[in-house]
Amino acid sequence: MGYLPIVVAITGFVVLWAIVSRYSINNKRQEAEASASLVFKQAGIRHHLLTQLRQQTSLPTALERIAESTQLQRETRNSTDLLLAAQRVNIALPAWPAIDTMPPSCQETCEQLQIAQRNLQQVYKQFIIRLKQYNELTGKYPTLIVARMTGHYPVDKP
Repeated sequence: MGYLPIVVAITGFVVLWAIVSRYSINNKRQEAEASASLVFKQAGIRHHLLTQLRQQTSLPTALERIAESTQLQRETRNSTDLLLAAQRVNIALPAWPAIDTMPPSCQETCEQLQIAQRNLQQVYKQFIIRLKQYNELTGKYPTLIVARMTGHYPVDKP
């Protein structure tokens, strides 16, 4: 018999390991892409509320500059662009200084905006965690081999 059963067993183990690794990599990538799309959705809601508030009252110029700098890119060519675009999100928003002095409709919009901001921060944290998991999986040996063979590379951290 010789070495044939040993070679077949080792080859079977390597193939099984490669299949499991590829599934894990694809699963982590899909989770990161889903988180990125949630970031885009929450940022869109926030942008809509900022626009609505801008129409209701004049925002301070510093706040306007921050709002303009945090707009997300809407058009992405593929999932990698989606991940990279979501990393460029700047979600810092200063506290509203004089919310009580605004008209009631503006106060409601400000409260909704604060809720949208908190939601965006939570979703963004989840995205960062999932992106970190994906990067760890695709950047460490031995799954690194399968990741490179299948075209998966770590994404730069934001």
